[in-house]
Amino acid sequence: MSVYHGERTDEGCQVTVDREPLPARSDLSGATAPFDWGYVGNGQLSLALLAHLLGDGQKAKALCPAFERAVVARLPHDHWSVTDRQLAAAVRAIERAGPPPASDPADGPGAPAAADPAIQAFGDMPVDTSTLDEPPRPA
Repeated sequence: MSVYHGERTDEGCQVTVDREPLPARSDLSGATAPFDWGYVGNGQLSLALLAHLLGDGQKAKALCPAFERAVVARLPHDHWSVTDRQLAAAVRAIERAGPPPASDPADGPGAPAAADPAIQAFGDMPVDTSTLDEPPRPA
């Protein structure tokens, strides 16, 4: 299981996966902006998370706008940690929901979580809890 972690530092926003820097995917976006979260932004972090999680750059690009709104915009400001299972559950919920209507009020950063009762908050991130296994027990 991979663990993604983001933290704001004096040097900017740092994002790791299993304690290694998460590679930026400017090849997919054409942008070189640094990672950031807590609002709907340029999608750099969304693309990097999705591309790493899915191993498919084109699918990452397709899911990026919805993932940016549903997940990255809702990550806690200072620091966060999520597992690949939690991100995968959020992706499945996005895929089930389909594309939002053109005038979707959820486009804003303070938008409420999806109305689906299986979507629960993980910190500030919606997660489809119906697909999660029991958490691992500490050793």
